[in-house]
Amino acid sequence: MANYLNYANVVDGKAVYLGCLPEKIKNYSEERLQENSWYIFEEVHVEYDQETHYLGSPRKEIVTDKETGHKKMVYTDTPIAFTPAEKKQRDYDQWRGQMAATDERWLSQGTMVPMPRVIEEILTKIGLDGIREEIVEQYNEKRALRAKQPPKPEGTE
Repeated sequence: MANYLNYANVVDGKAVYLGCLPEKIKNYSEERLQENSWYIFEEVHVEYDQETHYLGSPRKEIVTDKETGHKKMVYTDTPIAFTPAEKKQRDYDQWRGQMAATDERWLSQGTMVPMPRVIEEILTKIGLDGIREEIVEQYNEKRALRAKQPPKPEGTE
């Protein structure tokens, strides 16, 4: 009797269903399942560097299991390298996320407000003497992050 949890129903070479076998066929033999286009489903995950690649649509193919001789539907991860433009956009988006996260963290303390660039510039002009310690800390954190700003991608405001 087959393990009925991970199966694919394949029509014209494409999986039209992934999951548990329907109740009425879960006791079929592996041979009978394959005669009815039901194959064991397997996912193959490959290691990749998230700094340089992302996952595209998996490669989908029916292969013969070397141990059992039965066919199975295999989805294999497909890592795709970031283009220079995608990497530039990703780096910029991550930086913007860090900038927003600093405001959210400071806002969660209840006594602080976001520090947009205009306030940073005012504080830079007037100096930090006499300014509350928390504001100076927030200012220094924002300035350090702003110094790490990556180049803006094309079409970004």
